[in-house]
Amino acid sequence: MSQTSGMNGIGHAHYAIALAGAVTLIFAVTATQYQGGVFALLLLHLSSYALILLSWFWRPTFFSRALSLFLFLGFVVKLGANLVFRAPLVEPTGRFDFTFAAFDIVLGFAAAGFLGATIGHLLIGWFRGRTTHRAAAATTDTGRAWIALGALVLITLATAITNYAFAIARVGMLPQVPLPSIVQIAATFWMFWGAMLALSVVWGWLLFAGAVRLASCLILCAGIGSVISISMGSRGQIVLYLISSVLCILVWRRSVPRRDKLKEYISAFALAGMLVLASLLVVMVERSFNFTRDLVANQSAPIETTGTLEQSAQTEVETESQASETASQASDRHRELALYKIGTIGHELTLLVVMRWVGLEGVMAVSANDSNGWPLFWQALNERAQSRDSIYQQIAQSQYTQSDTYNFQTLAGAIAFFTYSGNHLIVFSGMAALMIICSLVEGIGQRLLASPLFSSLVGVALAYNVAQMTYPRSMLVILFQMVVAALVMFFVQWLSIKAGLLSPADRQPLPHPNQP
Repeated sequence: MSQTSGMNGIGHAHYAIALAGAVTLIFAVTATQYQGGVFALLLLHLSSYALILLSWFWRPTFFSRALSLFLFLGFVVKLGANLVFRAPLVEPTGRFDFTFAAFDIVLGFAAAGFLGATIGHLLIGWFRGRTTHRAAAATTDTGRAWIALGALVLITLATAITNYAFAIARVGMLPQVPLPSIVQIAATFWMFWGAMLALSVVWGWLLFAGAVRLASCLILCAGIGSVISISMGSRGQIVLYLISSVLCILVWRRSVPRRDKLKEYISAFALAGMLVLASLLVVMVERSFNFTRDLVANQSAPIETTGTLEQSAQTEVETESQASETASQASDRHRELALYKIGTIGHELTLLVVMRWVGLEGVMAVSANDSNGWPLFWQALNERAQSRDSIYQQIAQSQYTQSDTYNFQTLAGAIAFFTYSGNHLIVFSGMAALMIICSLVEGIGQRLLASPLFSSLVGVALAYNVAQMTYPRSMLVILFQMVVAALVMFFVQWLSIKAGLLSPADRQPLPHPNQP
C-alpha cells in the first residue's frame, strides 16, 4: 500500500503543529461570524483535524488522504468561506431556514461523519498493520513499452473524440446514441477512469525501469486529463487527475530509481498548470454556449441556488416570467448569460477550487427534511439513479430544468445520505464502513500491481465518489469496476512477465518515500 506504517520518520510533529495551527486559525476566523453554538463549531474543527492528521500520517492510503481533503474542503473551508468572505453556496439547500440553530444541527451530523471516517481509518490501519513499500514490475523492453503507451494514448484520443461527438459519457448530457446498459456503464467508466488507469500501469513499468521520471506523471495526467475533460465537458475530472499525480509524487518521490530535482518538478508543474487552465477555459466557454443554444430552444435554464447565510434563503427563480418570454427575448438573455460567464471565468475558477466540493449544502438540505428516519433511509438505500424525481432532488428542491439534451442533478454526499436516518450513530457507522471498504479496494490494486499512479488514481476516484455519493448502488458499481480494472491489469502484467517483457516486481522493501 506504499504508505507509512506509523508517524515516525516523517517529521510528524512539525506537520501536526502546522496543521493544528491552520485548523485553529480557520476556527478562530469562522467563529467571529458564527452566532450558533461554539461547541458544535469546535467539534467540527476538532473532528476534521483528527481525520486529516491520522489519514495523512498514520498508516495512510491514497483514499484516506483524498477523502479527508475533500471533506475538509466541502465542509470546513466552505463554511468559513461562506461566513467570512460571503462566498455563495452553489447547490440548493431545500427547506433549510439558515438560522444558526439549524446550522448547529448540520455541524453535529458533519462532525459525526468526520469522526466515523477517523475511526474507520484507525480500524483498517490496525487490521492492515505494517505494509511493505515495493516497486512495481519494470519493463525489460522499453521500446515495446513506449509503443504500448503510445497505442493507449491513441485509443484514448479516439474514444474521447467519439464520446465528444455522441455524448456517450458527457457530464449533464443525455447519451445521443442508445447503447445496452452494460456497454454504457463500461464506456462511461473507460472515459472517467479506465483509460487513465491503463496508462498509469504502463507508465509505472517505464518508471521502475528508469525510462521516465516521476515528475512526468504530472504531464501525463494533465495531458490526458485535458483531452478527457473537454470530451466529457467536465471541469472536475482534470483536477482529480492532477490531485492523483501530486499525491503520487508526495508518496513516492524518494523511492524511485531516478529522483527528480526541484527544477524538474517546477517545470512539470508549470506545464501541467497551463494544460489544466486551458482545458478549464475551453470547457467553461463551451458549456456556456451549449447551454445557450439548448436553453433557447427550450426557453428554460438550469438554475443554481446561491447565496450567503443571509441571502440564500431569498434566492428564487421567477419561472412564470420565463414562460412568457418570447423566443427573441430568451435568445438575447441567454446570449448575455453566456458572455457574462466567459467574462467571469476567473471567479468561476475560484469557486471551483473552494465552493464546488460537495458536502455542506447536502447536509443542510437533508437535516431540514421533516421525513427523516428509518423508512426514508431504507428507501434511499435501495434507490436507483434517477433525475428530477429522485429523493434527494426533491428534498434539495433542485431548480435544474431538464431538457432533451441536458440532465443535471444536485448531489448529496455520503454524510448527507446517512443523515436521511436522522441518527448520528448511523452517520458515524456509515462513514466508518466506507473508509474501511474503500481502503481495502485500493489495497487490492496495490497488492496486485504495486503501481504508484494506479493506486493514487483509485484512491482519489473512490474518495470523490464517497464525497458526492447520492445513490449507494452507483457507489457499489464504482467499487466493483475498480476491482475489475485491477484484476484485468494484473492479468495483462502477468502475461507480460511470462512473455519476458517485464521483470517481476521487486518485493524487497524500498527506502520509504517519506524517510530521509
